[in-house]
Amino acid sequence: MNKKIWKRLCGRSRKSDETCISSPEEGAPDLLPESIIITDVLDLHGTPLPIIPQMIDDFIDNAVELGLERVQIIHGKGKSRLKYITYQQLTRNPAVARIHDAPPDSGGWGRSIVWLKSGGKEKT
Repeated sequence: MNKKIWKRLCGRSRKSDETCISSPEEGAPDLLPESIIITDVLDLHGTPLPIIPQMIDDFIDNAVELGLERVQIIHGKGKSRLKYITYQQLTRNPAVARIHDAPPDSGGWGRSIVWLKSGGKEKT
């Protein structure tokens, strides 16, 4: 497991500092569930607005570390508040190459497809 991702998971666990380990090699099965599902989709439904920018930044950072070429963010259709916050945050992120609405059969304007840069170059 990527060490930066491990540190983020460890830092967000509810375990005390004494039980948090410094590397994934030492006792990982005791701290985390048997499996962690990492996907290319972030669903923002029900997320409090103040924490969305940091969630998006962390999601993009993890995607870049994992070498993903593109990710999806579900913000819903509604009044577009989540979409506005999402687009503002993504346009500020240097790892983002471009952003588009998903095709109509995949969520349309309620889901954004985000292409990521790799090594300073856009992947297509």
